[in-house]
Amino acid sequence: MSANEILDEQVFQQKDDFVSKRHWASGGKRFTNYIIDLIIVYFLTAICGVLYAINIEEIEISRLLSYAIGAFVIIIYYCIFEGLFGRSIGKMITKTRVVNKDFSKPMFLDIFVRSVCRLIPFEQFSFLGEEYRGWHDSISDTYVVEEKFIG
Repeated sequence: MSANEILDEQVFQQKDDFVSKRHWASGGKRFTNYIIDLIIVYFLTAICGVLYAINIEEIEISRLLSYAIGAFVIIIYYCIFEGLFGRSIGKMITKTRVVNKDFSKPMFLDIFVRSVCRLIPFEQFSFLGEEYRGWHDSISDTYVVEEKFIG
């Protein structure tokens, strides 16, 4: 093992006090999280739409109502999973987690703000730059990090 590899291993084993860019989940993992969670949210939204239509005995749902159901599902889905477990199903699969700057679990209000921010138009494109940190991250002051860095 070279001196650089030994140094890298020592740095990796050292517990960090605050999140830095080296802890952040990669853009690829963020994108994978998004796709997995998007599929789940679409599925849950479709189920809610069908249940609503059956309940009121009407086949068609207005476009505005379908958007409202979708927004409701997004907020509930992320609040439940990230609020209780610190990660969505996509994050469970990619072994990433939502944390505060000090690696602590975010409070429910932070998760709620994060979830509502996902409704901002074009927000899903906000993390595609070099930073891999979306508006829902920066506005709620949270981070998505690799689980291997959480002690």
